[in-house]
Amino acid sequence: LYIIPFVTPRSLTLTYFRISITSATPGTINIGIYNNIKLTNGNDNPGNLIASVTGLNTSVAQNVTANINFTFQPNTLYWIGLMASSAPTLRAVPVASVASSLGRFVSSNNGVTHLYLDYAAFGLPSIAPTDLVSGSGNIPAIYLGE
Repeated sequence: LYIIPFVTPRSLTLTYFRISITSATPGTINIGIYNNIKLTNGNDNPGNLIASVTGLNTSVAQNVTANINFTFQPNTLYWIGLMASSAPTLRAVPVASVASSLGRFVSSNNGVTHLYLDYAAFGLPSIAPTDLVSGSGNIPAIYLGE
């Protein structure tokens, strides 16, 4: 389970998600949007799953698109969650291109780019776990279309 923070600078109505599979494996990917909550330690964390698409086929190396209808509010922290039933390789965003929305650091040289967890069951949880691990590597490129 990868969960990536992002902020929309304006109101935006999302009409599709797109991922680019560069190395295929039989299986599917689910993508969802989580709202933000504050943990007792003050850190931001994903909360409830508020919109999702399921069953994106990963058996062919290609761009895969799924329609969705969701409106993001401006200047609001959201989280995109991604879970695969197998281990396809997705086009990634290099860590040097990612500005941390969280203001948290893994070390003095590495900002947090995403949160993750080896989740036992396949499927996006309706409420995000609070024991997610901070990650600082490349993240899957998930394209959002208006």
